[in-house]
Amino acid sequence: MKFIEGNVASIEVRPVEVLKYPADALKVLQSIGLTIDVGKAPEKESPHYLDFGRLDGLYKVRVVKNLAGDHPENIGHVYIITEDRFK
Repeated sequence: MKFIEGNVASIEVRPVEVLKYPADALKVLQSIGLTIDVGKAPEKESPHYLDFGRLDGLYKVRVVKNLAGDHPENIGHVYIITEDRFK
């Protein structure tokens, strides 16, 4: 977590189980407690990340491919920016 002026500005969550990128993107978001419809498509797609925009009152939610590890076919982490003032 990153704090700015005592507020949580961003959060990085790493899945504990192996999840495939991009196939398991919705599953990882649900596993960390975010409300997301089963058929929801990302607002922006890249070979390295999927942006889902605003979810549950958060400014931005991004699912990121495992770029630093031995298994680039997996999800590396979910990056969350809590409010637009922290973008």
